[in-house]
Amino acid sequence: MATMKRPRDGDEDEGSYPSIRRCIPRSRFHGGLDTSHGVTWLRGHKLGQGSFASVYSATSASKSPVVFVDDDGGSCILPSELAVKSVEISKSSSLRSEMEILSNLNSSSYVVRCYGDEITTSGDGKLYYNILLEKCCGGSLRCRIRNSGGVGLPEKEVRSYTRDIVRGFCYVHGHGYTHCDIKPENILLVPTSCNGLRAKIGDFGLAKKEYFDHEDEDEDDKGCGGLRGTYRYMSPELVADNMQCWLSDIWALGCVIIEMMSGKLVWSCEQIDSDMRDGKQQFDSDMRDVLMRIAYSTELPEFPSTISEQGKHFLERCLDRDIDERWSALMLLRHPFLSQDDPRL
Repeated sequence: MATMKRPRDGDEDEGSYPSIRRCIPRSRFHGGLDTSHGVTWLRGHKLGQGSFASVYSATSASKSPVVFVDDDGGSCILPSELAVKSVEISKSSSLRSEMEILSNLNSSSYVVRCYGDEITTSGDGKLYYNILLEKCCGGSLRCRIRNSGGVGLPEKEVRSYTRDIVRGFCYVHGHGYTHCDIKPENILLVPTSCNGLRAKIGDFGLAKKEYFDHEDEDEDDKGCGGLRGTYRYMSPELVADNMQCWLSDIWALGCVIIEMMSGKLVWSCEQIDSDMRDGKQQFDSDMRDVLMRIAYSTELPEFPSTISEQGKHFLERCLDRDIDERWSALMLLRHPFLSQDDPRL
C-alpha cells in the first residue's frame, strides 16, 4: 500500500523525489510531534462530520513536490490541496477498513482518490488516525441538489452525473466491492477542464467485499452485519432479508436519480432541507414507515413528473424489486439514457 515521506530540499526532478510511503513509522509521530499536522501537510478548517470521522481541508507543508506511488507502481505528484479524514486511533477500525479498500480502488477517475495514511498527535496528546484524500472542490451532490431550490437539476446534468456514478460502479463492483451507502452526500463533485463537474464516489466506510465462497467471508460481513447504509436508500432485499450486494447499490442509485431530478427526498414529498430539521421522534416514525414500504409493499418511490421516457425506463431498471431482474452497472452504462450523448461511445 502507498505511504508517504517528506522530500529533500533541492529535489527538482520527479525521478529524484522520494516515494510516498503509506504509513510513517509510529516513532516518527509519538516521540516528537505535538501537533495535529502531518509530515507533509498542514490541517485546515473542518469540512464536515461523518458517522465515523471528521473531514478537514489540508495543504502541503513542503516547498518541494511529493510523489505518490500506488501499489500498481503508478505515480503522481501529491496535490497541494487535500482532504484529510481523521478519527481518534481508538475508534479508527472503520477508517482503517476504508483505507484498505481505497488502496485497492486507486485507479479510477470516478472514485475519490486516496494518497495514504498517517498517525498524528494532537495538542492534548491524543493519537489520531488520518487518511489523505483527493479534495473535491465542487462539493457534494447533496449540496448541488439543495442549491436547485427544490426544483431539481436539468435532466442533461442528471444524466452526466449518473453516467459518472455508473462508471464508478463498474470499477468498484468489478473489483468485488459493494459500497453499501450510496446517497447524495457520498457523491462528490470535481471541476473538469470543460467547465463542468465530474461525479466521484466517496466514503467507503461501510463498503464490504463480496464473497462467492462464503467460507472465506468474515463474520462481520455475513448478512451484512446488520443493516448497512442510510434507510431511504436501502433496497427491498436488504430491509426484508438482510441481503446486500452490488445490486443494492444500483437500487440506491435509482433513489439518488429521483432526488436529483425532483429536488425532494426519495420516499417523501418534502424538500431536501425539511428532513434535516425533523426531531428524533418524527425521524424514528418516518424511518419505520419508509422501511415498511420498502420491505413489504409493491410500491416504488415516486418518479419525477418531468422525466423523459428513456429516463423512466432507466429508473425502472434500477428500481426493480426483483433483484434477479435489476440491471448491473455494465448493462446500465449501455442504456440509451446514458449512451445517447456520451462522447466515449
